Amino acid sequence: MRRFNKLIAFFIFLAVLSVAAFLCTIPQRLQKSNNFLIQNIVVRDGRVIDFSYLKGKNLLTLDLARESNRIMYAYPDYKRVRLVRVLPNTLFADCMRRKPVAYVNYANRNFYVDEQKNFFPLPSKPPGAIPDVPRISGIEKKMSCQKGNKEYNIPELTFAIDIIREAQNSLKNYRIRRIDVANINNASIFVSLSDTGAPNQNNYYIRTASPEVEVKIGFEDLKTNVGVLSELLKQMNNEWGSIQYIDLRFKEPVIKLNEMREKARG
Repeated sequence: MRRFNKLIAFFIFLAVLSVAAFLCTIPQRLQKSNNFLIQNIVVRDGRVIDFSYLKGKNLLTLDLARESNRIMYAYPDYKRVRLVRVLPNTLFADCMRRKPVAYVNYANRNFYVDEQKNFFPLPSKPPGAIPDVPRISGIEKKMSCQKGNKEYNIPELTFAIDIIREAQNSLKNYRIRRIDVANINNASIFVSLSDTGAPNQNNYYIRTASPEVEVKIGFEDLKTNVGVLSELLKQMNNEWGSIQYIDLRFKEPVIKLNEMREKARG
C-alpha cells in the first residue's frame, strides 16, 4: 500500500512538473507566434511621424517606453508619444504636439519654444510663413546648440514667456512681434495692431509689414505694467502711427511721440 501511494505521489509530481514546464514555454511560444506581429498602427495627432519601422515587430516583446523616447527624440516638436498594445496585432499611438509660444533665431535657424521652455525645430513651412508667435531676442549667447526636447532655465527667457502669457489676457487686440530681453531690467516689447487677415489652412500667418510700437518695460510688477499698457494702447489706438515708444519703467508711464506728431501738436 505504501509503495502504491509513493507511486501515485511520484506520478502527480511528474504531472505537476510537466504542466509547469509547459506553462513556462507559453511566453516563448507567444513571442514567436506570427499572430502577434504588428500589422496595424493607429495614430492620433501624429500624422508627420513615421511609425512604419515598427510594423512586423512582436507586439508582446516591444519595449514601449524605449520606442516612445526614441520617437520623441527624432521628433522633438512632440511632447508626448504614448504607445499602447491592442491585441493581437495593433499598436495605438497617442501623440501630443508642442505648442510654440515664441521662437528664437539661433545659429541661423529658428528654434521654437513652448510654455515649459523646451526648444524644438518645426517642420519646414511655405516660404515666408512661420507660426504666428513673437520672436525672443537677447538670449542667443546663453543658449547651446542641441537637437531639442531640452528645457532652458534662463531668467530672461522665463521673463519673456511671462510677458507673452500676460499679453494673451490683456492685449488681445494687439500682437507682440518681438521681445528683446538682453537686459532683463530694460526689456523692450514691439507691439503692433492685430492682423485683419485670416490664417491659411495650416493656421499659419504670412507676416506682413505693419507699424510697431516699442514698449520699454522692467522686470518688476509685470502684470500691473501690462494692464497699464493695455489701457494706454486703447486710448492711443487712433494715434497708433504717431507713437515712437512707451516707457513703463517709471512710476508714471512715458509716451514718446514721433517728431512730426510733436510738431503738429506744438
